[in-house]
Amino acid sequence: MKQHDAVFKTLVTDWRAQWKSPKLPFLFVQLPAMKRPHWPAFRASQQRVHEAMPHTGMAVTIDLGHPTDVHPRDKKPVGERLALIAAKQVYGKRVRASGPVAESVLRSGNRLVVRFHFADGLKTRDGQPPTGFELRAADGRWVVATARLKNGAVELSTEGVENAKTVRYGWAPFPAPRLNLANAAMLPAAPFLREIK
Repeated sequence: MKQHDAVFKTLVTDWRAQWKSPKLPFLFVQLPAMKRPHWPAFRASQQRVHEAMPHTGMAVTIDLGHPTDVHPRDKKPVGERLALIAAKQVYGKRVRASGPVAESVLRSGNRLVVRFHFADGLKTRDGQPPTGFELRAADGRWVVATARLKNGAVELSTEGVENAKTVRYGWAPFPAPRLNLANAAMLPAAPFLREIK
């Protein structure tokens, strides 16, 4: 995926050079849910490029998609998310344009607390506990984590996982059940993989 990072950055840089506009907004769609084994790493590459390059915007679509079709069949949410990013970054509107993005993972007794940027009104779409969180134990096993919303963050139980080293969210080609974590604007949380401090 390092090759993708480099190629993607080169694409953005070249387009800006061709247009003679170093701050040209570059908006793109993160890969949706689809059953392709390398999808999680590819999404992580897109996230890295977005975070590394100013004036880019990434619409998260992990909650959309089809198991065998790369193009989400419902195009409206994709367009709406890109439009929100453009409204904020290009036109200076005061709108929420991003769903929750992992900020930190900290230990708190026998629990982990995951905090997010852009998490105002953190909720789940269906009123159920958050789905899609996993913990990696010291022996390398990934275990589905029991998650709950608490004080504007997600709290994960480490019961049954000794010395958890890493937490990940949405780290599957086609997450099942569908991911449900969002903010007040109903924009989905971005997938992530983080070492635990």
